[in-house]
Amino acid sequence: MPFDDVRLRNRHGILMLALGAALVAAIGVHDAAAKRKRESVVATINGKHRRWGVRKLTVTVAPGSVAIVATIKRPHRLNQFIPALALTCQLDLTGAFPVTPQFPQLCVVGYTEYRLSRNPNFKMWGGSNFDGAVEVTFDSLRGNRLTGTFHGTLTSQNTPPNPPASIENGTFSADVGG
Repeated sequence: MPFDDVRLRNRHGILMLALGAALVAAIGVHDAAAKRKRESVVATINGKHRRWGVRKLTVTVAPGSVAIVATIKRPHRLNQFIPALALTCQLDLTGAFPVTPQFPQLCVVGYTEYRLSRNPNFKMWGGSNFDGAVEVTFDSLRGNRLTGTFHGTLTSQNTPPNPPASIENGTFSADVGG
């Protein structure tokens, strides 16, 4: 008799363990995945994959506009390569999503590259939805998280001009405050 009691307890223990694992898988993994999804801006620019994480983003929200700047906060070594992307759009956050601002709602995207050195050489590109160079789509605003996509071809702002910069598969996910 004592052995049957041990087997019965083990079956209940295994059943409880399986039920607990199923609950964690159904509930806990979703929450963990949501916590892992951090703020970021990602794009392929001139064939090179660029990614800026949460520490490299500055998001500014003013009535009727949103600005996202992605770059390092402080250069820390000589000859450091520093890419930067800025995206500014007129956008009403209380409106319906998804939304792709069309002119006269203005969206401007700028991209710069420079190497921190004694004689830095800045390369700058820019474009807007006014001239059809870029398209920005704001997919959703859930809680404080604003997500969207962008792409386009930016023209050089340097003299003499550099070749145009092509932006593909650009995405952003940024907290817009509370």
